[in-house]
Amino acid sequence: MSARLDNLIRLGEWNVDEKRRQLSDLLKLMADLERRVRELDDEVEREKFAARSKPSESGMYYGSYIKAALKRRENLMDSLEQMDPVVTAARDELADAFQDLKKVEITQRNRDQREARERDRREQAFLDELGQESHRRRQRAG
Repeated sequence: MSARLDNLIRLGEWNVDEKRRQLSDLLKLMADLERRVRELDDEVEREKFAARSKPSESGMYYGSYIKAALKRRENLMDSLEQMDPVVTAARDELADAFQDLKKVEITQRNRDQREARERDRREQAFLDELGQESHRRRQRAG
């Protein structure tokens, strides 16, 4: 019976590790999207400064650029919004996997403790029997 729980524990640990990796990947993806939004915002600020400093050269292109940049930013923000429920679900799955693992580990620990108590009880009964037999022999001899 114990071997089956060991296998369940290994499977649970693997499952927790897998859920942890998936959540980590999602968080990295979100961080990358956030970084790209910041970089785009910085780029827009640089272009805005360039357009102000040389309006004759960049003026006619700035409108098209800003329109495309705002669309890219909107797409990135939409992607970030879509990631929120996915990350929340991944966190929930990780928590569930961790709880499942803990249940099996606690069950195993309880079984181990029960087996140890039974082993100790049997050992004590054996020692008690030896002590009684020794006592009987001393009484017969004395």
